[in-house]
Amino acid sequence: MSYGPGFRRDPQGRVRWSENGRWTEYVRDPGGTIRRDGNVPVSSPPSSSPLLGVDPPRREGTRPTAGSGGESGGGGAAIGGAVVGVGGVGLFVVFFLLVIFLWQLRWILLIGWLAMAVAGVLLYRRGRLRGRPLVFGVVAWITLGCLCMTGFGFQSSYEEGQKRTTAEESREEAELTAREISATQNSLARMADDPHDFCSNRMSDGADDALAEREGTSSCSEAVEGLAARLGPTGLHALSGLEMTKISSVFDEDRYLQRSTFQLGPNPLGWTRIEMSVGTMYGFVIHSFQ
Repeated sequence: MSYGPGFRRDPQGRVRWSENGRWTEYVRDPGGTIRRDGNVPVSSPPSSSPLLGVDPPRREGTRPTAGSGGESGGGGAAIGGAVVGVGGVGLFVVFFLLVIFLWQLRWILLIGWLAMAVAGVLLYRRGRLRGRPLVFGVVAWITLGCLCMTGFGFQSSYEEGQKRTTAEESREEAELTAREISATQNSLARMADDPHDFCSNRMSDGADDALAEREGTSSCSEAVEGLAARLGPTGLHALSGLEMTKISSVFDEDRYLQRSTFQLGPNPLGWTRIEMSVGTMYGFVIHSFQ
């Protein structure tokens, strides 16, 4: 007659695991600890012996789970589940952070990958790396190599993006400089067409008063009229090709141009330097000159 597996009271009075109609060497102490006892009874467990737990023993020193005859409650299972849950979340966080900082860890990963390769070869030659450990080691080595290559790929993409950004900024600044120069040349060449507009809208922050003071007139408009009479149409037209070399630029935190300073080549005005401001409805205006 076959009996269902489980813990029963053996002839020695100990709670012993029986299976396939025979007693085994596994016994359970009153505290729930499962141990091995080589003094196995030779008699068969009686069919009428009540089951004292149906969870099979695992290894020496382990405790039965919640189903082993009610001697251990569900607290252990709950704690174990919590530990597994926290461990899973922790591994996810570590993996997430690793992916984020993968390009920063690329050299460390490369060193670890090479060290694993050397250690693996040495252990294999000594016969200490066989079977499942060998398979696990190879998988880990390949995974680490993939992460390492991904890190270098991230770095390459980042540097390429930085180069593109720098190139685009340089191109945009060059285009902006060309517009500043063109607008300034055009304004100076046409300032005699409407002196009042030139003084009111093309000069700012006291530059109009500075021009009047420089020319010894009572107003900027009079100064412009005097300049136009002195230079004549030929001199004014020459200002349309005025040589201008940018010295510096001031940008705000959003990379919008605020002010530029230009060095001027020889010109009939006698100016050597001009500073442009940006941000008015009239575009580029003269902020100051020397």
